[in-house]
Amino acid sequence: MTLLIKHLRWLYLVFVLSVTGVLFLSQLIIQRSLELEKQEAGRINLAGRQRMLSQSIVKTALLLHSGVETPFGESPQKNLDSLSTLMRDSHERLRYGSDKPQFGVSENEAINQALDDILLTQNALISAAQDLRSGLMMPSQTRSESLATILRLDPMYVRQMDDIVLQMELESAASLSRLQKQEIYLSLLAGSLLLFELIFIIIPVIYRLKKSNEQYRQMNDQINQQEEENQQSIEEITALKEQIGETERMYQNLVEQA
Repeated sequence: MTLLIKHLRWLYLVFVLSVTGVLFLSQLIIQRSLELEKQEAGRINLAGRQRMLSQSIVKTALLLHSGVETPFGESPQKNLDSLSTLMRDSHERLRYGSDKPQFGVSENEAINQALDDILLTQNALISAAQDLRSGLMMPSQTRSESLATILRLDPMYVRQMDDIVLQMELESAASLSRLQKQEIYLSLLAGSLLLFELIFIIIPVIYRLKKSNEQYRQMNDQINQQEEENQQSIEEITALKEQIGETERMYQNLVEQA
């Protein structure tokens, strides 16, 4: 019985450790999925903002060319500088990682190559915007050429950025799909472990315990039966002793009468 209890302890320990390990790995994958989704969302949002910045540059360039002040009294020149700086900074973060929102360098070489390719269009767009800003004192034809360059490059930039955003979304979906498959595999592994424990450990142990209990019950019945027989023998011996005592008294009386 002691050996059986020790065996059960080891089996229970193995069972608990195996299930705990699988659950721990599943939790790691879930947390990794959440973190990856958060990072990819930040990357995609930043890429989407690049399209908005390009369109804002076009709008500001039109205001600057027409001589109309921007809302809230900010000059188009300063606004154009801010937009250009923000576009450069955002592209750097998209290409080489960002602290806020937090994400690292993309592992997809196609996305990195697309970001390198779009840099040419972006630099040309910003350069044309700076030419328009610094060419206010130049002839109207020169300013119009800079504006025409901006209007020509903006659709190209937006189209290229749309392709990059699409690739990012596909990459994010593929990464999450891989993690979900791993989570499913671990869940199946956990279920297989439970089934294995049930078929090859728990059920045999229950059978052994049942068999041992039956043996102990039979032994207990035999002991009880033996005790009853012993008690009956004691009673018979006691009765025999009483008969012998009675016989001795009768013999003694006969001897005295003689």
